[in-house]
Amino acid sequence: MGILDEKIFLLLFKQMNDNRIAYVTRFVALYASKVFLVTYVLIMLWLVVNRAFILIPYLIGPALSLLSVIVIRRFINRKRPFEIMGFKPLIEHEKGCSFPSKHGTSAFAIAIAMMWVHPLLGCLGILMAVLTGISRVMVGVHYPSDIVGGLLIAILLSQLTYFLSIMP
Repeated sequence: MGILDEKIFLLLFKQMNDNRIAYVTRFVALYASKVFLVTYVLIMLWLVVNRAFILIPYLIGPALSLLSVIVIRRFINRKRPFEIMGFKPLIEHEKGCSFPSKHGTSAFAIAIAMMWVHPLLGCLGILMAVLTGISRVMVGVHYPSDIVGGLLIAILLSQLTYFLSIMP
């Protein structure tokens, strides 16, 4: 997986030579998480006001996903691409663990939770999560497998939380 991961990374990272792509990609990499946070909180408030049963898995799924990233990173200390390959990332970012991606995991977990509330909104969230993940690779702070790992964690824990909450 390491060689394929690196080849895909380099293919995406090289696209940043185009200034139009670089501008949009940096913007997404820097601000998508803020859009997700605001959207997540607004939906949460709506669920609270409407006393929707889905509130509990909506809160717990993303929280468990993020907590799992913190735990996994304690055991897997994978360096970021810019540390290993010796270049400056295209956004400011600290060195440290890259697997799994916190941004990617959170984006996908929130998008999945949004899907439970409103399918169209969830589909838009999934699209934005994909763009977030790709942008994090293109700016040089994650490998593709960091994003895929985050996606798998989000799917597993979010769906598990949802199914456990609807069981009688």
